[in-house]
Amino acid sequence: MFTDLKLKVINRGKNRVILEDYTYENDKYIITVKAGFNTDGASIPKAFWSILSSPFDGPLTYGAVIHDGLYTKMTLPRKECDKLLREMALEKGYNKIKAFLVYYAVRLFGGSHWKKDTSTETHLVSIKVK
Repeated sequence: MFTDLKLKVINRGKNRVILEDYTYENDKYIITVKAGFNTDGASIPKAFWSILSSPFDGPLTYGAVIHDGLYTKMTLPRKECDKLLREMALEKGYNKIKAFLVYYAVRLFGGSHWKKDTSTETHLVSIKVK
């Protein structure tokens, strides 16, 4: 279950800032990305936009914002964060093939974004285990 996602364009359209707290809840977690968090949306190469979606267009955006928050916070294992992205994509209407492609893309290429974050945004993400 997702709450409403409200974003504002920043950085010449390359990023968005969350205007109101945004929450995803499943049977294991309640994950909230708080107002003020900056996201680059779904990091999909332009060549694949017609197959999957552009960074801020389509159903993947909802999960991508939560996934960005998870990668910033680094509380859960990276693999669990990536599985959650796949779960959220399915919940928002992606078919199994597209969700599979997204999952394996972040498994293969997301590691460069998984590093100790020195940003001041880690306080803008909360994860509660049920």
